[in-house]
Amino acid sequence: MKHRQGLALLMALAALVLVLAGVTAGLAALRGAHQSAWASEVDGRLTAGLRQGERLANAWLSAHAAKVVLPPDGGGILLVDDRLLLPQGEGRLRVVAYDGLAGIPVQLAQRGNALRAALPAALVSLVVPPVSTAQLDSAAFLLDTLEVPADATRYPAPPRGQGRIWRTNEPQPIASDNVDTATEPSLAETIAFRSDGRININTAPVPLLRAAYATLGISGIAEVLEHRRSLVASKPPDHPPVAANGLRLVAESDRWQMLITVSWQNIHRSWWVDFASKSQGSSMVQRHDVRE
Repeated sequence: MKHRQGLALLMALAALVLVLAGVTAGLAALRGAHQSAWASEVDGRLTAGLRQGERLANAWLSAHAAKVVLPPDGGGILLVDDRLLLPQGEGRLRVVAYDGLAGIPVQLAQRGNALRAALPAALVSLVVPPVSTAQLDSAAFLLDTLEVPADATRYPAPPRGQGRIWRTNEPQPIASDNVDTATEPSLAETIAFRSDGRININTAPVPLLRAAYATLGISGIAEVLEHRRSLVASKPPDHPPVAANGLRLVAESDRWQMLITVSWQNIHRSWWVDFASKSQGSSMVQRHDVRE
């Protein structure tokens, strides 16, 4: 009798263990499904923010890209810094514009070229392979593959605070105050991976302008910098020279990059997005996933 009672007890315990195991597995599956759904929702929110940022960037480019003048130090322009508060959570969208013709043209960034004098200290050891103008489309991928020196960054950091905000309530839209990134210019800002040799005198930083004017053997940089201190546009030289290597100066840009940073529920993601402007408007050319 006792043997039967012991056997029944063991069977009951075994059944209980099976039930508990099933409950545990069910809870784990439910938790996994919940986490998967949450991750899917976050990813959807971040991607939606990217698309909205690209639409806002396109609208800004169509309206203002031809009028941009930056202070002598150059840099980015904070176009959007919006917070979104919903019952489902909190998000933020930031878009910073960088002129794609404000850096050293990639085909002129090899060692031995005079324009390398404009490299920031953190990038002086940068090695750029030879690139021809015909290779510019493929050269854009160098942004993701070049070895970046230890003290440098590949992409600019999202701005702190309000930074430089584009004003539209002035007679001519102007920019004020620098975007504060607390770092030297990144690789993406310093090298113009889609420039065919052009440098924009109204947006490029002073070291690059000095190197370009010296290479071309022309004067007039002092007047350009004086205009930029007052955010007044300068015209290119009346008879703009073109160097044998293709270097030339222009007064506006049709190549732009946008640093688009989106957050949702404290999950952050950034993209570096290339745009090209044409007579019929601007369009997105390439996205780079910023993972640094």
